[in-house]
Amino acid sequence: MFLRISQILEIEGESPFKVNAYRRAARVLDELSDDVEELWQQNRLNELPGFGEALVKKVSEYLATGRMKKYEEVMTLPSAALVDLLNIQNLGPKTIARLYRQFGIRSVDDVKALLNDGRLTELPGMGAKKLENIRKGIELYQAGQLRMTIGQADSIRVSVIGALRRQIDLPELTVAGSLRRMKATIGDIDLLTSSENSADIIDHFVKLPGTSQVLAAGETKGSIRVENGMQVDLRVVSPDHFGAALQYFTGSQAHNVKLRSIARKAGLKLNEYGLFSGEQVIAAKEEKDIYEKLGLAW
Repeated sequence: MFLRISQILEIEGESPFKVNAYRRAARVLDELSDDVEELWQQNRLNELPGFGEALVKKVSEYLATGRMKKYEEVMTLPSAALVDLLNIQNLGPKTIARLYRQFGIRSVDDVKALLNDGRLTELPGMGAKKLENIRKGIELYQAGQLRMTIGQADSIRVSVIGALRRQIDLPELTVAGSLRRMKATIGDIDLLTSSENSADIIDHFVKLPGTSQVLAAGETKGSIRVENGMQVDLRVVSPDHFGAALQYFTGSQAHNVKLRSIARKAGLKLNEYGLFSGEQVIAAKEEKDIYEKLGLAW
């Protein structure tokens, strides 16, 4: 919700301070290892970085009622229909806002129509290179929207894992996400490995043969798009937390929420780093140990 608010307000031309406050809040919540509901119940939301009274009230409102008035207000703005366009590379919020005000765009197809009939050249700064970059961004975005059958996705998994293992020794390199859950169709491929030298692994990963685009190359996570448009993500975690990370990143979200609920009822805490009793880690290296400690069949 906070990420959507930041995106829409940016298109609306809201102050960068307000936009960045919501974007930062979204990032803090996304990276939070503790259960946000527990922090709320303990009146500790104000301990989160950048969370002043206004943000705390919004989180509290949502956890108490299941609704957030600010989010609902923002989603009624005309530019709310343009949020998906922010996923297109080379088409930032300022450009989207200009296209909306001048041409009334509402969708990717509207932008493609402007490209095809030459009207984008009416905007200042829209040279041939910029237009070509936007066109490529749309092609990559639409390729990324496609879902593959499990067979097609698994073939890519085998190819990527094989190529990475030929470059670097990774005993613990496995698939997670919807492909590990054997879903019939796959939107992207999640891979997980363990090492204390994560940066070197990510560097090898984003330079693999067959990579058509590097989406992200951080210290512990890399994202690439392969030649057929499928996105492949690789996360590198500490060997001590591999089992917990495998459980967490396999999902599904509903499954993980249920597991955390079971853990809380047992007086424990579960996150991507392990199963904890107070500050003590009681399961983390092996995925099956987490289920065993929760009284569940792996």
